[in-house]
Amino acid sequence: MSVPHHRVAVIGTGFAGIGAAVRLLREGVDDLVVLERADTVGGVWRDNTYPGAACDVQSHLYAFSFAPNPDWSRRYSRQPEIRAYLEDVAERFGVMPRVRFGHAVTEAAWDDAAARWRIETSGGDVTADVLVAAPGALAEPKLPDIPGLGGFAGEVMHTARWDESVALDGKRVAVVGTGASAIQVIPAIQPRVGEMIVYQRTPAWVIPRRDAPFGDATRRRFRERPGLQGLLRRTLFGYHEANGLPFRHPRLARQVERVMLRRLRQQVRDPELRRVLTPDYRLGCKRILLSDDYYPALTQPDVTVVDGALQTILPHATVGADGVERPTDVIVLATGFYVTDLPFARYVAGRDGRRLADVWGASPTAHLGTTVAGFPNFFLLQGPNTGLGHSSVVLMAEAQIEHVVGALRAMDARDLAAVEPKAEAQAAWVAEVDRMAEDTVWTAGGCASWYLDETGRNAALWPGSVPAFRRRVEPFDPDEYRLRPRWATSGDGQAGPPPSLREAPQTEPALGDRALGAAARAAARLPEAAQVALAGGPPPEVDGQRLDPAVHLALALHPRPNTVPLVRHDPATARAGYRRDVLGITGTPTRVGGVRDLWVEGDAGPLDARLYTPEHADGPPPLVVYLHGGGFVEGDLDTHDEPCRLLCRQAGHAVLSVAYRLAPEHPFPAAFDDAVGVFRWAQREAARLGANPDRVAVGGDSAGGTLAAGVAQATRADAPPVAQLLIYPATDHPTDRPSRRRFDGYLLPDGLRRAFFDVYTQGAVPEDDPRVSPLYGRLDGLAPAFVVTAGFDVLRDEGEAYARALKAAGTPTALYRQASLPHGFLHLAPISRGARRATVAAFRRWRWFVAEHAVAVPA
Repeated sequence: MSVPHHRVAVIGTGFAGIGAAVRLLREGVDDLVVLERADTVGGVWRDNTYPGAACDVQSHLYAFSFAPNPDWSRRYSRQPEIRAYLEDVAERFGVMPRVRFGHAVTEAAWDDAAARWRIETSGGDVTADVLVAAPGALAEPKLPDIPGLGGFAGEVMHTARWDESVALDGKRVAVVGTGASAIQVIPAIQPRVGEMIVYQRTPAWVIPRRDAPFGDATRRRFRERPGLQGLLRRTLFGYHEANGLPFRHPRLARQVERVMLRRLRQQVRDPELRRVLTPDYRLGCKRILLSDDYYPALTQPDVTVVDGALQTILPHATVGADGVERPTDVIVLATGFYVTDLPFARYVAGRDGRRLADVWGASPTAHLGTTVAGFPNFFLLQGPNTGLGHSSVVLMAEAQIEHVVGALRAMDARDLAAVEPKAEAQAAWVAEVDRMAEDTVWTAGGCASWYLDETGRNAALWPGSVPAFRRRVEPFDPDEYRLRPRWATSGDGQAGPPPSLREAPQTEPALGDRALGAAARAAARLPEAAQVALAGGPPPEVDGQRLDPAVHLALALHPRPNTVPLVRHDPATARAGYRRDVLGITGTPTRVGGVRDLWVEGDAGPLDARLYTPEHADGPPPLVVYLHGGGFVEGDLDTHDEPCRLLCRQAGHAVLSVAYRLAPEHPFPAAFDDAVGVFRWAQREAARLGANPDRVAVGGDSAGGTLAAGVAQATRADAPPVAQLLIYPATDHPTDRPSRRRFDGYLLPDGLRRAFFDVYTQGAVPEDDPRVSPLYGRLDGLAPAFVVTAGFDVLRDEGEAYARALKAAGTPTALYRQASLPHGFLHLAPISRGARRATVAAFRRWRWFVAEHAVAVPA
């Protein structure tokens, strides 16, 4: 039986694994499998179900940047809520169908000849070009080596493997350890047990948690005003970064230590117990713990804190460092995890067959905490020196995930079979980290912690700020990697003979393209029953909407390929394919009064344009400056010729279609600046073009709709357009709305939407800049807006949100949804009667809307 092969295999479904899967899917990497040993997702938040389990970072910071949750119930979320959040994210973003549950990885070996990973799991074998391992730093519980543990007659359980069936009420319970899990489980179970013995090897610094619920009104404000939640997240981020300073500069910790010792005195009156609980090392040397009820629990009369580690276990008792034998019914091991000696490393074999555990030895290292020399196409999330002592590790994982995405982009762009960090680059990174760690509280704070490996090196934590880590780790620098071309003959990084140069992409439809277009137009005239039969089934129904049968047939017979890699790395070929697809289905052009090509004045020079004039007009008609769609990367005058003809004919308006500058050759804000410049030129030249200079409107579809909305906002104070025509516009890039998931498979996949945005903006502008996300601009007093949306469109919800926001701001607005059609339905008019009827109806309504609402604006 053949072994399934995938482009990328992800191991684990905790925060890092789910985050990687979501990001890769949004990047357009559809050939993805996620391997999970358990039967549900959640990682550490699935496995740790002990009473009191909760996060010690505030909820709104301990969450994905792309999936804010306005409904967190508390400042610090508890385990069930975090697990539910991860399950929801995995479901909403399409990860669940790609997860293979019950697939515990038992072996992952690099096959250098085939340039792929061969992965053995308990549920069957798979292979993958790229392996992204997210096993979790806190995944494997660490059991202490205590004499007599195996002979204990009562129940023994680790906090990470909690057994709800174990009766605790009235029992004598020994808790071994006083770390992060212990300070949560101790207060949670103390009221239930008959007697509690706490074996403390080293006391911890405990600071107030100050947890509290979020009220209904607060959660409602977060839902209604996403920017408010974003402000809270940024505030928390800054707060935690400030808290990280004492770790790197231990002298700053002394004032905080004095405050914490004062709190200890207030909560623990017994001087002997207070002595036992007082740390003798610098704040932050070991993990700082957050709790409001830990000290009060330890002062209860049924609790005994034993100073020193548990020494011996008898069948019915435990013996501490004081030599006292204490009767015990249940032992709770709160003894942490394997962090610097990950068991997962024993299962991974690299290019020369050596195990990762053997390569690491006693001190694990990785380039940027993410990749390892000798292990091609291997990315380890939350690897060495990526943990934090002061903030949310989710931020770190997202930075690593961006590095993975950058590597995949480089592999696609350069046609690489493998990337592997250079040994010298990895060594330089490790040396840099070690220099940063010198004189920090983790290496000079006077304690022994799980942050340090067997050699005494800090192998767990990043010794700098989160922004510094992200700046260094997110970019993928090919110069730091050995690059193996796909056509290389060996794994030594030396290239063999290069492939032949690719020919320039064909931009005009070939005979076969024309034939397919003719067949599609003929299929549009078939009865609906015949279309359904040819498609192999009825059209899908989503949200009470039924996809147009002709469109369903076209998608069934000619599924769209994944063009995300082309858009990101070969835009010329992407444009050529888009042009061939559109022109291939276009039939006889719609007749208008006249068509002529001309030059117009853009922001940086002349631009090609095309003017359409109506057959019959009572005086100079209104003029629509039309900006084509195509994600700021694709589209031209020819691809939007037929929609402009229909607009001209059905509205009776003159239409000026503009070929603005495209990305990536001309990134943001080139297209926006061209749109504003051409609109101003059209106002000045309308009379010469035969149009009414006092009735110049702006319009566009998709990315062109975004530009049109931006023009209306940019010109509001000085001769704005008389109206704006916004056809399925992108208006709100930051917000993940339901339509992005529900309609991901219809003509505009969400990964492609994201790729267009990335290629256009190139990270030079925030996602909420009104020039790319008009919803975040000032919306009152704008030109009347006619907004058209498509039912089966990832942009549906944000387009309709923009219409509602405009109306709420007092801008005259009409919303017209074409419920049965997908994004791009203007181009489908030749092959779908429904799409043609919808386009004609929309443009006629636009004519009436302009006549009713538009007020002449002198240019």
